[in-house]
Amino acid sequence: MMSSAALVALALVMSVRAASSDVAAVLSRRVANLKSGWDAASLTADVQNLLSTVKADFTWPNVNYLSGCDAQRSNWPAQSHWNHIYDLAAAYVGSAPTQYEGDEGVLNVTLSAMDWWFSRDFTNGDCLVNGGTASCPCGTPGLWNTNWYSNVILIPSIVGNACLLLQSTDPPALTDVARDSCTRITQRGFSTFGTGAGFLAGANILQIASIGISAGLISGNESTIAAGYGHINDEVVVHPEIKVDGIKQDGGFQQHLGVLYNGNYGKAFIESILSLATESAGTIWESGQVNKDAFAGLIDGSAWMVYQNVKTNILHWDFSSLARFISFRTNDLGGLAQTAGILLNVDSIRDLGNLWNEQTLVRVADLLETPTGNANVGKLFGNRMFWANDYMVHRGKNYVTTVKMFSSRISNTECVNAANPLGFHLSDGTVYTYLEGSEYENIAASWDWNLIPGTTTDYANTPLACGTAQQTGVESFVGGVSDRTLGIAAMKFTNPLTRALGWQKAWFFLPGDVMHVMVNGIASQSSADVYSVLEQRRLVGDVVVDGQTLGASANLTRARTLWHGNTGYILDNTPLSVSFGPRTGAWSAIGTSTQPPETVDLFAAWYHHTNLSTPASYTVLPGRSSQAFIQQSRSLRIETLANDVHKMGVWDARNGVLMAVFWASAVDMHLPGIFLSMDVSTPVTLIGKFSGNPRSWKVTVADPSQSATEVRVRFNWLSAAKALPEGWGGIELGELRIALPQGADAGKSVTVSVL
Repeated sequence: MMSSAALVALALVMSVRAASSDVAAVLSRRVANLKSGWDAASLTADVQNLLSTVKADFTWPNVNYLSGCDAQRSNWPAQSHWNHIYDLAAAYVGSAPTQYEGDEGVLNVTLSAMDWWFSRDFTNGDCLVNGGTASCPCGTPGLWNTNWYSNVILIPSIVGNACLLLQSTDPPALTDVARDSCTRITQRGFSTFGTGAGFLAGANILQIASIGISAGLISGNESTIAAGYGHINDEVVVHPEIKVDGIKQDGGFQQHLGVLYNGNYGKAFIESILSLATESAGTIWESGQVNKDAFAGLIDGSAWMVYQNVKTNILHWDFSSLARFISFRTNDLGGLAQTAGILLNVDSIRDLGNLWNEQTLVRVADLLETPTGNANVGKLFGNRMFWANDYMVHRGKNYVTTVKMFSSRISNTECVNAANPLGFHLSDGTVYTYLEGSEYENIAASWDWNLIPGTTTDYANTPLACGTAQQTGVESFVGGVSDRTLGIAAMKFTNPLTRALGWQKAWFFLPGDVMHVMVNGIASQSSADVYSVLEQRRLVGDVVVDGQTLGASANLTRARTLWHGNTGYILDNTPLSVSFGPRTGAWSAIGTSTQPPETVDLFAAWYHHTNLSTPASYTVLPGRSSQAFIQQSRSLRIETLANDVHKMGVWDARNGVLMAVFWASAVDMHLPGIFLSMDVSTPVTLIGKFSGNPRSWKVTVADPSQSATEVRVRFNWLSAAKALPEGWGGIELGELRIALPQGADAGKSVTVSVL
């Protein structure tokens, strides 16, 4: 019988062997990932060009090598030097079948170009994250950037990838000196863990951890690899805290203190997990179930934010999930700008789903590969409220509509590295409606940033500047209710910068692909005109008002209907302004885009609130031809029950649907036709389905303020002549006591039966 000491020793040996085999598995899979996806023709052409243009000192004439304080902060152009090295390394190791596999000339240029950078690498450690400050002043020698991202993530990521490729050959093509330099640069980025740096959050954690794993694989350091996976598995969880970056409980993703970012940062997060989780599967570092559940929630939520441009067959992120990256044209950054597409490998999502036996991932991958001929890729129908992000998505039979708001719990947008200086209004109840998916593509340089679609604004009264673009909301009553088919988004607004404008607004997503909008309580302390913007998008075809095609832009004193681009609007015979035609703007004025000024044919329409005390409303019918719009606008049976500072309500008689926003408690709402009134004990948003047998009646409620623990919904049967519904209890007053979700689920919708 073995002694306890011998058993411990054997366990240690087995553990070491297991760890060693796990390292080999991760290394093999990472190299395989790096070598996949290359196109032989493109790689051949790139390498031919690089070999023919490389200079005697092993630099390239097409690279801007400015560094330090003189360098561009965003997307540091000097990274192209390492991108060229990566291409050469990929060709040398046979990532695609080319004549350059194993070519000593290619290897010589690759290693020499590496050495050129390594010999100029910065040696002042403070330049890593404090470039341009007193500890790393302008003029400090070495290749560094004042943006920490370039030094910690951008360059180390490419360095790690290129070095791993050359390390993977037998024998390794990477020299010992180069390997030491590769390790130094990657380990340096990884070393920022534990420093308390503010950028150690969300997507950045995964990217830096992945760099650490590369460092460990290059140097053969198992503890570094283990530490990297430790950081990853600690991060891939739901972060319910307010303004804490990462995966949120509603399937959204936040970065930079409460900015919705399923696109870009969330995309990078997803991309990292698709690689990292595949590499670690079956090893001691495999993701746990809590990690898998959190990631599946993120993928499921992200699917709702994706639409398709049917003209290009490209999938895109909703602009409200891209924040500052609206300021890039689709062909910026070599076609890799976040507006260019979702930039995710859908097959990789499916593969990981099969590897994990996680059907949510497989289902989403299938959805994203199911074209529909309209923007609603995958035929994902219904309504979803992202209660942690003040964001609603409604996906209809041939369109996708999104509403982006912001509260005292999150930020509206951001301006970083000069990108998005004019974006202050991007969460003021912004509404995007995608039908073909090209409606808003590449128009941001040209559109009017004071007429963001869906918003109510005191026109041009808020100074738009980079330094003040990002704001936390003032009001807490912002959110909505959803029963997964219908929904209400509600927003109480006070301008956080000027405090000069306030209002209450709600968007009701009704049966039959109908959206009804109400606004009231407008309070303005400036002389600026107050507008509610119906739309601003690319111009396509005729603009029709009250059945007449307009020949030019117009300010109309009264209008009842508007139609353009297969979307119709039913108005309350109100003042309407319509503008359409060419507008020119400079991409360089809204960020670091290198694209030239652009002229775009745009359409915009807005309602002028000439009397601020008068409530306003309008109805939107998306996805209709002009004829279908006319017919359906005449047959709608949508009745406004209330539109005042205490409550808003709409009744769909045909479907027996009540939709209401109770801005205050203890106010009545009367339901015509079914002899019922109701009131609530606390402000909430509410959907009632009262068709058919009363025993099938349902009420769905949510508290946008995320502060109440319970709501009592009281019903009063108004007709003595009509019998009480069976099960009403023999009394005329019934009450539902509904417990509202708390903690991470505060603001989430709850559905209960009335009887």
